[in-house]
Amino acid sequence: LAAISALIAVMAIVQLPELPAFTRPKGSSFQLILEAGQYIFKHDLLRPITACALFWNIAFSALLVVLIPFMSEQYNANPNTFGLALAAFGAGGILGSWSISRFSKSVTPNFILLYGPGSSAAAISLLIFPQFFDVNIIYVGFFFLGLGPSMWLIVQNSIRQLATPNQMLGRVNSVIQTAIYGIRPVGALIGGFIAGTLSPSHGMTFVIVMMVCSFAAAVFSRLRNISSLSHVSVLSSRLA
Repeated sequence: LAAISALIAVMAIVQLPELPAFTRPKGSSFQLILEAGQYIFKHDLLRPITACALFWNIAFSALLVVLIPFMSEQYNANPNTFGLALAAFGAGGILGSWSISRFSKSVTPNFILLYGPGSSAAAISLLIFPQFFDVNIIYVGFFFLGLGPSMWLIVQNSIRQLATPNQMLGRVNSVIQTAIYGIRPVGALIGGFIAGTLSPSHGMTFVIVMMVCSFAAAVFSRLRNISSLSHVSVLSSRLA
């Protein structure tokens, strides 16, 4: 099923129309990428978006490593629970993507930018109380772990495109995406090391701390002031 889905994705990509290419800026590839990184670091909207995403992905990759031994130890659950948890995560992601496209006019961007990482931290925090919940709380937690961040992803992508000059958009997106996916192995290694040397519970504590840091990166930034996407371009021109 995964292979068929990948094939369908390739067929869809081939059918995308060709877009006009921008004139390549002068300078080496390294200089151009470094320029994009500096732009992100200095920008008061792109910097917290990137920090929020980095902390979240460290937490998520660590969670995938820690969850199975944690479920076995704390909930006496079998490994099949992990598959159902990922299914709940996917269902939450689909619902979040569907709902944000229909209710975006009634919900301000700053709410979603805080709700995404905040709901993630809350959802995972519920899992560390097996004395109060049964194994079904894992499915609930993963559902909301997919719901909020999928909405956050759509909103922050819109902000990234509005806040970045067209001639730099490809480079800025590539730097952010490389940082996000490049940090995941680091999160997995840290999570696995903590769970293996201390305990899975300590590994889950690390996950929650990273989720809280992701939330803090959004709360203590100008992201909380974005009440409308129409204001992003104006605000960005003042901050860049």
